[in-house]
Amino acid sequence: MKFFADENIYKETVDFLREKGFKVNTVGEVGLSSAEDEEVVKYSANNKLILLTLDRRLPDIRFLPKEHSGIIVLRIRPASGEVINKTLLEFIQSNENLDFSNKLIILETNRVRIRST
Repeated sequence: MKFFADENIYKETVDFLREKGFKVNTVGEVGLSSAEDEEVVKYSANNKLILLTLDRRLPDIRFLPKEHSGIIVLRIRPASGEVINKTLLEFIQSNENLDFSNKLIILETNRVRIRST
């Protein structure tokens, strides 16, 4: 799986995913720091990357492209790097056969909501 980390994703989480063997690009690495949400989503879609974000506004499907590689919105509490890393890795590992394409995934501490967009 290949991910695109929004600017609000902890560096600790980016490093953790990379250590686990996942390819992760960040908005800062591609020159999109402080970019509008629509631009970040468009970049992830164009580059076939699953977007990781803490941005609560992103689930507004009016702004999502028709085709994208998936968006995971993290709403994990407590929002510590350790808890986010553990919850995210468990979700990824338990859903490795899931096609994330055109899915909006709201990942919470004790539940997951998946919507097709």
